[in-house]
Amino acid sequence: MIARTALVACAAVAVLVACSRHDAASAPSQAPGSSSDGGALYSQHCSSCHQPNGSGMREVFPPLAGDPATVGNARDAIAAVALGSHGRIVVGGTAYDGIMPGWSADLNDEQIASIVTFVRSAWHNHAPPVSAADVAAVSGH
Repeated sequence: MIARTALVACAAVAVLVACSRHDAASAPSQAPGSSSDGGALYSQHCSSCHQPNGSGMREVFPPLAGDPATVGNARDAIAAVALGSHGRIVVGGTAYDGIMPGWSADLNDEQIASIVTFVRSAWHNHAPPVSAADVAAVSGH
């Protein structure tokens, strides 16, 4: 009898977990991305090019610290992280002509929102956070 009760309880928990995951996947969160989670994700996925302090590498990888595009239109910042970018850009008077890979195949919308929120608020940048729903609107997820 105890084993049957335990089995029923485990099945109920499994159903609840599956339902909660389905709801989360079908409706992107409107909550802003977590800047603290974004810092860890930035360190893992972005800092090797853009550097831990957001300074980039002159003429190779553009800086994110103090970059008007980083704190400007959120959709542009989201698109760069989610979809990538290529072609010539000028940041702080320095030209960059490279390719940045998009991360939407490797990271989910909440993770991308956390990275963008972190970058938009780190290193004396001051811009509003973005949400997973904002990312989904840009990335098409």
